[in-house]
Amino acid sequence: MRVINTNEPIILFLGDILVLLVSLWLSLLLRYLEIPSLEVWTVHVYPFLILFIVWIGIFYISGLYEKHTSIFKNKIPVILFNAQIVSIVIAVIFFYAFPIFSIAPKTILFIFGIISFGLFWSFRILGYSRFFKNKQHKTLLIGEGLEVNDLYTEVNKNKHYELSFVHKISAQEYVEHDYRAILEQKVKEGEIEVIVIDLRDKKNETILPALYNLFLETIPVIDLLQVYEDVFDKTPLSLVQYEWFMQYLSISKKSIHDLGKRLLDILIALSGLIVFALLFPIIFTAIKIEDPRGSIFISQIRVGKNNRHIKIYKLRSMTRNEDGVWIGESTNQITRVGAFLRKSSIDEFPQFLNILKGDLSLIGPRPDMVGLESRLSQEIPYYAIRYIVKPGMSGWAQTRQDVIPNSIEENKERLAYDLFYIKNRSLLLDVQIIIKTIKTLLTRGGR
Repeated sequence: MRVINTNEPIILFLGDILVLLVSLWLSLLLRYLEIPSLEVWTVHVYPFLILFIVWIGIFYISGLYEKHTSIFKNKIPVILFNAQIVSIVIAVIFFYAFPIFSIAPKTILFIFGIISFGLFWSFRILGYSRFFKNKQHKTLLIGEGLEVNDLYTEVNKNKHYELSFVHKISAQEYVEHDYRAILEQKVKEGEIEVIVIDLRDKKNETILPALYNLFLETIPVIDLLQVYEDVFDKTPLSLVQYEWFMQYLSISKKSIHDLGKRLLDILIALSGLIVFALLFPIIFTAIKIEDPRGSIFISQIRVGKNNRHIKIYKLRSMTRNEDGVWIGESTNQITRVGAFLRKSSIDEFPQFLNILKGDLSLIGPRPDMVGLESRLSQEIPYYAIRYIVKPGMSGWAQTRQDVIPNSIEENKERLAYDLFYIKNRSLLLDVQIIIKTIKTLLTRGGR
């Protein structure tokens, strides 16, 4: 049993396709004031189908298919409006800058934009929430600690999830209050339909046999780790033990994934280097105007796969190159040109060379400088496990964290996201991260 309705993005996708088709039909109806003939429909639908693909892609980048989107209903109209504007602009460019089709539907595009926005708003705000409500199962949460409390609060404040925690107890409370008899009664009366328990907490071992004997055939007993990962898209560090690594990271060869990932790396790295070559004269001039004596490139020794040291290349964005410190720990400063290069992530473009060499991948845990990695490995348990896979220019953590890690606690959170990626890595997840990275660059700057 999952906490999230995994069919929701599919339902939203199919609903959006239907909205686009209906919007086009209504636009033709209003434009010509008659029911569109098959000929008129055919002439318009084929070029618009190409635009629909772009439209759906923009919706995806805008976050309209993410699992938490329906929670923030007050933000959906703004997101929809911005996505519509971008899509209409692309549609205008498509029809008028590249006149490969026999139509130039200026009026129809205008009508289509208005109708589709109204239908999208109606579908997502009114229709979906009314007809596709999640059934929330009454759930007992057994465990204690910060992650358990975070999970309890997150799930219970959002009706989006398929669970609702009606009770939360620790193993000690279960024993002290003879909760077994109480639990039997609550299950019998339908007050508890699911049990979520921390299977890695040694204190829970005494009550697990009773739970499984009583309820395994009656109600689901779910591992708290699974629920936490479903909700937060990261692996809670306090719930990870050696058994977890043996189960998920022992490492099974993923040859198909590795081959597809390498081909994707090479394709995008070559494309990125072409773009970089076109931009380089402008970048070179800007850096030299601000600091004529400063270098254009810097190299850094970072930690690669299996803790092997690799040299990566970047455009210089600070007054000097340093290792083993965070921003604010020294007098080193970001230059004015460097601030733009960092925000746009253009300073990372030379790393496409590292990807072609095989030192880096496009997607993976971000490689630390050697000095920082040494500090973090001493402070954070299991930290070195990040390097069981090839590091990347971007990663799951970069698309999920709101800040650049600049402390021990922030790097613990980054590790939680990295472990989630290592456990669930696939070519599909890599493509998802690439799209989310594009969204991140367009909305809040690089990481």
